[in-house]
Amino acid sequence: MEGDKRNIIDDIKKVTISEDLIYDAIRDIYKEEIKSIIMEKVNKDPRMKKEFRESLEEFVRAKLMEGTAIAKMTKILVEVAVVSLPQEMKEELVNSIIKAVGPEIDELLKKTL
Repeated sequence: MEGDKRNIIDDIKKVTISEDLIYDAIRDIYKEEIKSIIMEKVNKDPRMKKEFRESLEEFVRAKLMEGTAIAKMTKILVEVAVVSLPQEMKEELVNSIIKAVGPEIDELLKKTL
């Protein structure tokens, strides 16, 4: 009896997953079609193409600025948290952070320099 219930539940999960995949695929196809229609219209008009490209560059720049602002806010919040900790916990936290992030920062710096 328990095995039958388990099989039914597994079958339902498989069907649900299959439905989700089908819906996602249809949604992706639909989005691609919309994108191609938009790009076709934009590419036909040099003025629209130029404005589209400029707006895309502005958008990317704004997203980068947003990421920078979030990083700065996170830095400040971490500083506030560290300042608020007792001294022994501060040292332990700093050592843990250095151990966790230090090698990755080292590697990142080596790649960029």
